[in-house]
Amino acid sequence: SCLTPHVTGQRPSLLIQRNFQADMRSVCIAKWGSDKGLDLIDKLSQLFTAIVWENSLLVLVAPPFNLTQNRVDLDRLMDAIGPNPVIKFKGKEKRDKSPPHLLLIKPLRQAVDRLHKHLLAFLFILCKLSCGQMRVRRNVGNKPVPTQHQMDIAKHITYFLKHGLSWRPPVNTHPRVGLAAVMGHIGLAGKILHSESRQPYHLMLHEFDKVEGLESMVAAYDWALKVSKQERVRCRT
Repeated sequence: SCLTPHVTGQRPSLLIQRNFQADMRSVCIAKWGSDKGLDLIDKLSQLFTAIVWENSLLVLVAPPFNLTQNRVDLDRLMDAIGPNPVIKFKGKEKRDKSPPHLLLIKPLRQAVDRLHKHLLAFLFILCKLSCGQMRVRRNVGNKPVPTQHQMDIAKHITYFLKHGLSWRPPVNTHPRVGLAAVMGHIGLAGKILHSESRQPYHLMLHEFDKVEGLESMVAAYDWALKVSKQERVRCRT
């Protein structure tokens, strides 16, 4: 009615927009909180762990590290491009004399970085959907109760985070590769459990505590410190 803007102090278009956003958020939560949506979250979480591991490998087999360990997959790809591939440079064909595995690393890293970036954005959106916007209010009464779909989404995301923190690299892997992968999950924890303004996602923290994620984070820190200390001792000797 014509009295709505005067009473609420807001324009009708702004109210319609907010109602529409709330309805879309409810629909998204219902879809991702369903069995099919939760199963997809689990599969994407496994893909994220694999991407973190692959990115760590690609960084350390390239200059300046040039590690020869864990280069079996790159050797397989080198057979597909040949020993001296031809590339296009400003409309002309040019033969690159660089080692074949270095020619593979750059496009592979670009693809992995894009997947990593989009999966991170997806996880952050899910966190916002399940926890809502974090706003500091003076009146803390009448707190909204999360729905079952919201709790299920938060549970699966925090379980994925706990699984990533509990993951350890294969035996005989170079310490730098394992450290880079584990530290990637440790850095992800702060972004999943808190908003961009560093306000805590209470639902995420609650579910993270239920799945014993804090113990996994402490164990990951202990493992990283132990491995880094061993690496420093090895470099000195």
